[in-house]
Amino acid sequence: MNDDEIELRQTARMVESRQIFIGTPKTIGRLAARVLSIHAVAAEQATNNLLEAWIKVAGAEYQDSTFVGSIKRNRLEVTCTNSLINQQLTFQKHRLVEGMNREVPNLKIKDISFRIGPVQPARAN
Repeated sequence: MNDDEIELRQTARMVESRQIFIGTPKTIGRLAARVLSIHAVAAEQATNNLLEAWIKVAGAEYQDSTFVGSIKRNRLEVTCTNSLINQQLTFQKHRLVEGMNREVPNLKIKDISFRIGPVQPARAN
């Protein structure tokens, strides 16, 4: 074995010792699924935070008779089971807007829109 072969083998061993196996490359589909699942978890957490804030501000007595919907143009949409609850909450609208802005200040809610309709069961603990 000559000096060139010895040097070549030493260099090969050195390269092999520095190589790191990181696994197979991820496919675009797997990456997209991961991003979407992270986004879904974040959206669910935000919804739960909004629901918890609503229960805290409006009161536990409205937990089963109201459903907090989406926020569009700084307006919180709340569905009520009947017109009596709708009217009671409308009278308290100013207090509810201030309370929601204290609980979740990053949303900057300016108004609350109440409507009558079917209410989904509360998910917050």
